Amino acid sequence: MYFDETTRLCLIYDRRPIICNVDMFYQKYLCGVFTQEEFYEINYKSCKKIKEKYRR
Repeated sequence: MYFDETTRLCLIYDRRPIICNVDMFYQKYLCGVFTQEEFYEINYKSCKKIKEKYRR
């Protein structure tokens, strides 16, 4: 919704919701579930799958 197709950037990056802020989301919801490194790896793999699905 806030993705600019022309620039391929987020239009609200500085005001993005917590779900879009990897570090803040981890600290608030997942620090007791995964290590930060594990969460980064999970997040990386998820993003990669999304990119592959929607790649032009």
